Amino acid sequence: MRHPSFTSLIVKTFILLLGVFFVTGITQATAGNKTIEDRVADILFEESAQGKIKVVILDFSISSADTERKFSEKDLKDRGSQYAGDLTADLVNKIKEAGKRDKISIIDRGRLDDILREKNLPITAIQERPATEIGRIAGIDVIIAGRLIVSGNDATTTIKMVRVKDGEILDIVKQDKQEKSSPAHAPITILDTVEKLKIGSYKALPLNLSSSGTLNVTVDVLRGNPIDVTVIPGYELENYKEQKKFNKVALFTAAKMKSFKRSADLDSGDYYLIVRDSSLGFFSSQSSEIKIMVQLEP
Repeated sequence: MRHPSFTSLIVKTFILLLGVFFVTGITQATAGNKTIEDRVADILFEESAQGKIKVVILDFSISSADTERKFSEKDLKDRGSQYAGDLTADLVNKIKEAGKRDKISIIDRGRLDDILREKNLPITAIQERPATEIGRIAGIDVIIAGRLIVSGNDATTTIKMVRVKDGEILDIVKQDKQEKSSPAHAPITILDTVEKLKIGSYKALPLNLSSSGTLNVTVDVLRGNPIDVTVIPGYELENYKEQKKFNKVALFTAAKMKSFKRSADLDSGDYYLIVRDSSLGFFSSQSSEIKIMVQLEP
């Protein structure tokens, strides 16, 4: 039986705990003229006045209110992890600039499971324990979690900070702002290369799509023979190598092409772009030179 990770259990119990506080009427704070990162840093500075503290930042939950742009569950999860990572980096820099590295320690979120496992805690017991108790067992002083709601270029960020020892909410910081242009929303160049291909051979070029979107593939033969082009899911590579039946992305499949340009929507995941020179005969070139450009528009 596969059990959920320690961290996922903490997130669930933490959200339940915060829900109780919301119902009882906790007033949400607003970042005001300061950035939301500044406000979080200020609270940590105040908490560290009495002694060194350990802080963990959980992955943010993200939801989309955008009716035009659709995000997969994986996309939202990845953005939540990325936002938490960006917040962690910002806080580490602010702590360093303030000269408080000896007072505040940011614990990598990925280390949380390891810390708990070192305590030899039975997972069945953890399922029934609140996040504050888990935090005490793991030696954490402050837990930070939050939510990001995106709509177009607008984002509403809510960050909640809880003192572990007594469960007190230190602050709930909310900020509405327009997101800066992000590389995740601009075309991402996945491949920009010139490949040499011998007659009768193929190359499998990996395409890692970090998010769903429109994949644009351009292949031009600069010198040599027409080539075959196809895109396959990552798990089909072995079948392709062994010349077994395999699934492919039909819109990215063509044979004997000197110039190939296609676009289609794909889900996030691992794929391979296959270029093959299946030429035969005495009059064919012994090798070809191919220009390949692949871009993803999230």
